[in-house]
Amino acid sequence: MVDNNSISLEQMAQKSSDASEGIHLLYNVFLSIVALACVAGTVKYWAMLMGITDGGTLRFDIAPLHWRLAATTLALLLPLTALGVWFQTAFGLWGWLLVTFIQYMMHAILPDWYGTNSLNLIFSGSVVIMFLIFQTVFYVKDRKRMQEEGL
Repeated sequence: MVDNNSISLEQMAQKSSDASEGIHLLYNVFLSIVALACVAGTVKYWAMLMGITDGGTLRFDIAPLHWRLAATTLALLLPLTALGVWFQTAFGLWGWLLVTFIQYMMHAILPDWYGTNSLNLIFSGSVVIMFLIFQTVFYVKDRKRMQEEGL
């Protein structure tokens, strides 16, 4: 009887470990998607600054000053953020938050200057919310593990 209980506890521990690995795998996939979104944003802003998109109206040398500042900042910040997210550094999170803040300012606070881009704002906000959800799950798992170990 004792052996059956110990086996079931081992099986439960294995299932918990499998679930934890699944969450970490899902988190890595999530971060990969965010990093690729940063690369896509980088390409978008560089193409805009070079005059390849938007009929060349927002090319750096003829764009209004407010567009030059915002687009150049994002064109430089997004690839660094992509690297930070890909390598799971703290800069990745802070870079993403800064990019989200800048885009929120552009498209939600100053839509007369930059136009509206609801899809971008929804995606950026969703990434922040998903990141907070993952971090909460990891925090709860770590607390539970520490309590089990008696730390």
